[in-house]
Amino acid sequence: MINNIIKTGILSLLLVAQVSCSDDYFDVNTPSNTATLEELRMQDLMAPVIHSTMEGQRSAELAFGNYVQNFVSTGGGAAGQTSASGLWSQVYLYILPNIKAIKTKAIETDATHIGAISDILIAINLGIATDTWDNIPYSDATDGPDNNFPTFDTQEQIYTEIFSLLDSAIAALEGPDNSGFSLGSSDLIYGGDSDQWLRAAYTIKARYQLHLVNKGVVAPNEVLSSIANGFSS
Repeated sequence: MINNIIKTGILSLLLVAQVSCSDDYFDVNTPSNTATLEELRMQDLMAPVIHSTMEGQRSAELAFGNYVQNFVSTGGGAAGQTSASGLWSQVYLYILPNIKAIKTKAIETDATHIGAISDILIAINLGIATDTWDNIPYSDATDGPDNNFPTFDTQEQIYTEIFSLLDSAIAALEGPDNSGFSLGSSDLIYGGDSDQWLRAAYTIKARYQLHLVNKGVVAPNEVLSSIANGFSS
């Protein structure tokens, strides 16, 4: 009798455990109180992307400012070769994945100017990343868990992509955007002013063209043409 009771009790506990546990319980990498990607607007994603872009630039400046003698020390902590790791984290954890989502939403809503701004931000981040590390992941860098070992694109490929992104952005910003979507205050740099972003695209293009003038890839007149369409002061 006692053995039967014990066996019945053990069986009941096993059944309860089986019913009460589900696969969702072990999905610890999915936060339970956050909005889904589908629920987020382009505006919700853009401000964090711009902030992370600035943080990445800051990390690079901390790393290289000593070498170019902009400063000899920084307060609050050491700045050296390892400081650039912050740039890597910003680009690959926070910037490129979120921009990918923004661009998808921009295409779905025909928000051509927001898509163009996304391309400019990608170009900015690819530029500083490749100037820091030479060959870098890009083509399949946003596949997430589906690809934990992305290939490294060559710096030549990255520079080609930078100019392609900027030219695409320039063409889009020079045209109309009838989608009705505006970044407004979520654009932490220009407040959604497309004309300012257009000038920024030309200015950034000139910067990376200058890197290639002595390589015989870009003519000086091409740089001057980009500068003429960029910021004047």
